[in-house]
Amino acid sequence: MAWMERILFFLALQGFARGDKRTVYCNFMETCILPCRFQVGEDVVVHWRELKSGNIVLSFYHNKEQPDSPAERFRGRTSLFKKVSEGDASLKLRSVKVQDEGRYQCYTSSTTGSAKLREMDLKVEALPGKVNIQQEGNKITCSAEGVYPSAEFTWSTSPPVTLNETKEPTVQRTEQWLYNISSFVLVSDDVSDVDYSCTIRTQNYKRRATLFRPTRINSSNTETMIPCTENTTGTAPTKLTWRFNHSEIILNQTTTNIPLEKWKKHVKKSVSETGDLILQDLTPDQDGVYRCELSTAEETWVRNTFLKVIPDNPLSATTAIVIGLVVFILVLIGVIVLAWHLCTGTQQQ
Repeated sequence: MAWMERILFFLALQGFARGDKRTVYCNFMETCILPCRFQVGEDVVVHWRELKSGNIVLSFYHNKEQPDSPAERFRGRTSLFKKVSEGDASLKLRSVKVQDEGRYQCYTSSTTGSAKLREMDLKVEALPGKVNIQQEGNKITCSAEGVYPSAEFTWSTSPPVTLNETKEPTVQRTEQWLYNISSFVLVSDDVSDVDYSCTIRTQNYKRRATLFRPTRINSSNTETMIPCTENTTGTAPTKLTWRFNHSEIILNQTTTNIPLEKWKKHVKKSVSETGDLILQDLTPDQDGVYRCELSTAEETWVRNTFLKVIPDNPLSATTAIVIGLVVFILVLIGVIVLAWHLCTGTQQQ
């Protein structure tokens, strides 16, 4: 460590060339690259340091990385590209955490190049897989989990209507320093035929969820089609889920779109290209709300359909049989009477 102390003492006393500061955005729990280049030479020395704590992140000298040099929090998560000999001292930081956010320094030196110190800001971003939107009564709630940094919510409608009461987002911090965010809007009973959208936005990304106006279908017990929604973005959907009464899963989109065992006899075939669901052999037990959730990387669409199964009238078949029997008996009686009259007339002659 005496050698290391001499390097730090050198930095404190000697002038050195500073590179331009820059900002690097890193995705939460992914691998991130902090760039740093230098003039190639002999006896290369590289030190990466986190400024807010003063911790050493990585040290390279004697032609190799020093495994014991990183602070405990960074140990096992850092390495250099295997191109130090080409003047590349970029840092590879794995499993990025929110706590890693801050300013970093890259010190480089060699026998043929002057010592240089470059600084950069590391910003962490965590993107929610999707934005959830659902309605209970006159309350529509929009939420997202695992967000960083904290984002803003905006509400919109189609067609445009005045939102009477929109609540400020509720923000909760998780153990991983991420945010769970939710917001809700209260809708009036006299407002119908409206689609509601909520958008969550940070500096570099946005996600949106849309709840379409509900539809109602009265169906016989033979077959019916429940529409999903049309993806107008031109982006391939990443997920499709059909639910019954909001919680029970009918099917999740897979390579085969096979429904769960309980629903196999009712799902006539796999969903269509637009996500529509075709059901058959229904009973009143299948009355309820069918929820379609279609998602791409940036948008989620939700449609609720209220299905009422109207069984075929069993009396209609019975009535037809009874009428047929009555007609047959009347015809038979007529034939017998006619035959009897013919027979009686013949005997009188």
